[in-house]
Amino acid sequence: MRHRPLLFVSAAGLLASGCASSPSTNEAPATPSSSGWVGTFQPTQERTGVLAPTRLQQAGGTVRLRQSVRDPQRTTVILAVSTALQQPTSLRWALLPGRCGSGSLPLLSFEQFPPLDVTSSGRGQLEIDIPVQLPASGAYHVNVYHEGTQITNVLTCATLRRG
Repeated sequence: MRHRPLLFVSAAGLLASGCASSPSTNEAPATPSSSGWVGTFQPTQERTGVLAPTRLQQAGGTVRLRQSVRDPQRTTVILAVSTALQQPTSLRWALLPGRCGSGSLPLLSFEQFPPLDVTSSGRGQLEIDIPVQLPASGAYHVNVYHEGTQITNVLTCATLRRG
């Protein structure tokens, strides 16, 4: 029982550094077309940090992660978001361990996640490779932020599942 937390920390450290080990001979390697992670962005309750009425953020969309075709040590992220925003803006986003609302730190620094440009229609999408190997297991989520990168700035979140 005592070793289980240490193993989790070790695995999280490997994912964060992008140095996860290669699959064993009994496992089939992931291929870009056969496996990945998918999620649906859900509206989140606004967080203010003070005792005050909050509102439901109006945002949704989808996200898909798959092994990069160009480099198996990288992950391709395909992200599409629809918001109630009515002016062009850039939103921050990140891939994090755990489920939505966990308050965990991203797998990479925020600078490694390029901004998501949203048009005046409130829609934005991107497809980008990030420098982390596609995780084989665990729990992960993607946050999209407005006006900062704290948990109080989460506009929408998608808990990822294998798919």
